[in-house]
Parts: sequence; C-alpha cells; structure tokens
Amino acid sequence: MNKDSDKTKEQLLADLSAVQAELAELRKKSKEREDKLKAANQQLDAHNQQLQASERILKELKHQLNVRVKELNCLYGISKSVETRETTEEILQDVTEVIPPGWQYPQITGCKITLWDKEYKTEYYKDSQWKLSSDISVNKKIAGKIEVCYLEKKPESDIGPFLNEERILLDTIAERLGRIIERRNAEEALKELNQELEERVRKRTAELAAANQQLQASEQQLRATNRQLKAREKKLLESNKELQQFAYVASHDLKEPLRMVSSYTQLLERRYKDKLDDKAQKFIAYAVDGANRMQSLIDDLLQFSRVETQGEEFVKTDANMLLGNVLSGLENSIKENNAVITTDQLPEIYVDKTQIERVFQNLISNDIKFRKKDQEPRIHISARKDKNKWLFSVKDNGIGIDKDFTKKVFIIFQRLHSRSEYEGTGIGLAVSKKIIARHGGKLWFESELGKGTTFYFTLPVKKI
Repeated sequence: MNKDSDKTKEQLLADLSAVQAELAELRKKSKEREDKLKAANQQLDAHNQQLQASERILKELKHQLNVRVKELNCLYGISKSVETRETTEEILQDVTEVIPPGWQYPQITGCKITLWDKEYKTEYYKDSQWKLSSDISVNKKIAGKIEVCYLEKKPESDIGPFLNEERILLDTIAERLGRIIERRNAEEALKELNQELEERVRKRTAELAAANQQLQASEQQLRATNRQLKAREKKLLESNKELQQFAYVASHDLKEPLRMVSSYTQLLERRYKDKLDDKAQKFIAYAVDGANRMQSLIDDLLQFSRVETQGEEFVKTDANMLLGNVLSGLENSIKENNAVITTDQLPEIYVDKTQIERVFQNLISNDIKFRKKDQEPRIHISARKDKNKWLFSVKDNGIGIDKDFTKKVFIIFQRLHSRSEYEGTGIGLAVSKKIIARHGGKLWFESELGKGTTFYFTLPVKKI
C-alpha cells in the first residue's frame, strides 16, 4: 500500500514538474508573443504617425497648390489682358477684376488701383480696416498703389486676416503692373515717334521729289550754261590770244616810228638849237619826253603781254638767292636812298625764277620810291608756311596808300600820283599780280596812310 502510494506521489510530482515545465514554456511563449505584439503596436503607431504627417504635408501641398493655382490664374489673367486690351486704362480695370479670385475669400474681396490721380476698382469695393496695399513704381518713381480689402471681418492669419502668400502676390502684381505701364508708355511714345517720323519722311520725300525736279531742271540749265561758258571760254581764249598778239605786234610796230620821231626830234634840237627860241626848244623837249615815255609804256605793255606766253618752266629755287639777285641789281638805288633792307630766312619754292625776281624788284623798288621824305626807308621781307602754301610779305615804312585807291593799285597804267611827284608808268603791280596768278597764288596789300604798306603774296608749297 505504501509502495503504491509512494509511486503515485512520485508520478504526481513528475506530472506536476512536467506541467510546471509546460506552464513555463507557455509563459515564455506568451511573453514572446506579448513582446512581438508590443513591437507590432509600436510599428503601427509609428506608421500611423507617418501617415498623419503625410496627410498634413499633403494637405499643406494641396493648400499651396491651390494658392499657386490662384496666383497663376491671377497672373495669367493680367497677361491675357495685356495682350488683348489696347489701352492702359482697360488693363488696370481688368486687373481689379482678376485679383479677388486669387484671395482666400474672393466673395468678400474688393480691389482698387490708384494711378496718377485716377482710380480703377471693383463694383462693390469700399474702404475697410482689413486691407493690404502695395506701391506701383514707374521709372523708379511711385506713381500709385494697389489696395485689396475684405468687406467683413475674417479670422486672424499671417497678416491680419491675410496670408503671407497674398502679401507676396500683391507685391508681385504691383511690380509687374509698373513694368507693364513703363512698356506701354514706351510703346505709345515709340508709336507717336514713328508716326511723327513717318510724317517727316513723307514730307521729306515730297521735298526731295520737288528738290529732285528742281535739281534736274537746274542740271539742264547748268548743262546749257556750261555749253555757253565753254563757247565763251573758247571765244575768250581766242580773244586773249588775239589781244596778246595784237599787243605784241602793236608794241613792236610802234617802236620804229617812235624811234624815228625821237631821233629826228633830237636831231632837230641839235641842228637848230641856236636858231630856235626858248618856246620852240621847250616844245621839242616836250616831244622828246613824250616819245621816251611812249617807248617805256610800249616796253611795259610787251612785258605784261609776255607773262603768260613767254614764261619759263617752274623749277625748285632758293628764294634767298632770288632776293639776293634783286638786291644786287638795286644796289645803287638802295645806297642813294639810304634804304635799310632786312630779311628772314626764305624757303625753297617752285617758280619761274625770272618772273619772281621781277615781283621782288617791283615791290622793293616801289617801297624805295614811295618813301617818306624825312625818313630813310626800312623794308623787311619774310615768309612763313600756311597749310599748303607759302605766305610772303614785303613791309615798308613809306607814305602808305589811301584806302580810296585800293581798287586802282593793280590796274594797268593806273597812277596814284602825278609824274612830277613819282616817275614810272604804273604797270609794275599789275605785272606782279599777273605773275603771282600764273603761279597759282594771290597778291594783296594792307596799308595805312602815312604809316607804311605791307604787300603779301602766296606761292604753292608743291609744284603745280
């Protein structure tokens, strides 16, 4: 009995241990399942949090997208108005209608644009305390502003009842309107300028057409005039040639009878000097003097006519040498009149040496001749380069020339004084002017009566 009881007890203890082991195993597995369930719940909570965050981001993105769509619709409406409207006033009125749908409460949103004392606004716009505004700048100067207002109170947001995005959008619209107005003003100014330019072109074209007609008429007249001038030039050349030939022939042919008159008059004076009374001898003296003067006039006339026909070739010559030759030839006259002649360094020139010597001789002889009675003559010769020509001057301290005689000085055989005062035929300056003209230059003078005279003449630097 006791043995059976002991066996039963052992069995029970064994069973109890097995049950306890199974229970421990079950508890272990239950703990593991609880840990897994807890981890799964934590993962689920994290997932739910991520989902909630994603929903918030999605909501924010949807909000941002709606805001952006409103902004784009607003800006698109403005661009469309700029493309379709002709005037700035129409564009500004359109903008006031385009802005309200871009705000979060479009049904109670009003808009007003003020530009250069003119107003453009929505139909039900009125001032309120819930308002945003932005300045419109045109060419860097404030020209007006945009105002957006709510007609009733709304919950507080970023800026009163308004969003930050609405503030940015309003500033963007104001900045864009400023550029649109600048461009429109420039386009209108350009249009007016183009119209003015087209009108000027039209008028100028008409003027040019009329001028062209006048020019064509003038050209025809000019061609006719040129033909006449060529015919006259031909006649003039022939006439000049004939005159030069006539002057030469006349002068040459006149010399012989003049020599006979002079010779026989002088012979008459010698043979019958004792038989003639004083009056007859005086008459003979007049006749001899007249013949001699006529001879001088004929010689001078021959020289004048030969300036063009018997001139020599232009060669490079030292003007100092030419002047030295002239002064040597005038040495007696210079000494007799105590003349003081000074000169600067003169250039090399391309000239007919004989003719230019004649010019220097005529000018210096005149300076000595027309000296002051109580003062020794002083003469200075100089030259300087003036662009493409040499400017010579011959200055004296003589009696000067009255301005009333300015036009007579270079006229052939024109005398400013009587023969009793100053000898000569009055042809020297006329010959000198013709010589200088042949060389492509000019001869003139400046003078003051009683203070002296300066004669100027020019000669080309290069050979002509």
